[in-house]
Amino acid sequence: MKCYLKWGHHTIENIAGEKVISKGIAYVMPARLITNADVIEYSGIKYVVLAVMPGKDFSDNHQEIHLQ
Repeated sequence: MKCYLKWGHHTIENIAGEKVISKGIAYVMPARLITNADVIEYSGIKYVVLAVMPGKDFSDNHQEIHLQ
């Protein structure tokens, strides 16, 4: 899938409501269904999906997928 990856540490709440540190964010088109059960692989490394959030710009043109 095509996405924009932005690496950096962010403190977020996971699906269990715990504060965790994500390693980066994948910005994905909203038509792509991503859940916390998914694993995203990039350059041979598998990343767990910590949280799926709507884009912060309120335009509904992307989702923010926080990765561990």
